[in-house]
This record gives sequence, C-alpha cells and structure tokens, in this order.
Amino acid sequence: ALPIWGIRQRDVDSTFYALQNLLSAAANISKALWGQSAKFATERAPLRDSIAIGVDSPLKNVAMRNNFEHFDERLEKWWKESARHDHVDLCIGPKNRTTVGLEEIDQFRSFDPETSDITFWGQEFNLAEIVDEVRRIAPKLEEEAAKPPTRHQPLRA
Repeated sequence: ALPIWGIRQRDVDSTFYALQNLLSAAANISKALWGQSAKFATERAPLRDSIAIGVDSPLKNVAMRNNFEHFDERLEKWWKESARHDHVDLCIGPKNRTTVGLEEIDQFRSFDPETSDITFWGQEFNLAEIVDEVRRIAPKLEEEAAKPPTRHQPLRA
C-alpha cells in the first residue's frame, strides 16, 4: 500500500486526480526513456543503460495512463459492447468487495489502496511498483545529471 498518500475514501475526486497525475508523470518518463516508436527506443538504450532501466521496468507500460487519458474512447466502446450498461467508476476499496457481479467492461477506474492496484476493465497496474522504480532511479539520474556534458544528439519525442 501507499500510506504516504493518506487516501481517504470520501475524497474520491482528489484521489483520482492524483492517480491520473501519477500515471501521466510515469508516461512522460516512459516517453523520455523509450520514445513513442521503436527507432527512439533503440536510440535511447544508452540512456536506459546508464540508469539501469530494464525491459521489464514498470515505467515502460503506459496502457493504464492511456485508459485514463482516452476515457472518451473507452466510453464509446463500453456503450457498444456492454450487455447491461451497468457500470462502476471512481471506486476506491478492495476489488474483491467493490465490483462483485459486474462484467469487466462495466468496471472502469478502480483503486485498491491496500494493494496499490489500479484497475480498468480487468487490466491491473500496480502503482507502488512505479513509485519504487522512480525512487530507485532518482539517485542514478542525479548522478548522471552531475556528469560533464558530452556531445550527443538531443532526444526527440
């Protein structure tokens, strides 16, 4: 769990605002480390190597951020594909007690503060893993930033 957040059940809007900001920040780190195409991912391998970022880094996966950012597209898909048009959204609590009996497509944004899992349509993403990875690489980033500059091509988006 992420006790540092002090998440309160009754402050749902603020909680999901913070969660979306965390997902967006992690996606921006992902763009810096991998770019948005295979070409940039190859070019940025030395950057990832310099701070010991592996291919299994939780920062690489931006699917959950995309679910939040492109919510309108997910809503259209839900409207077309949901059999009952029941739904739960902005749910905070243990998933085994908050979304029982609903199809995955009817379960939008849920957060379990006990596990730090965020779920959207059955897709799970552990936020504590992202926070741990950022904490792990922060000192390495500071160390790399303190080195004298070298001549290299600037990063492209």
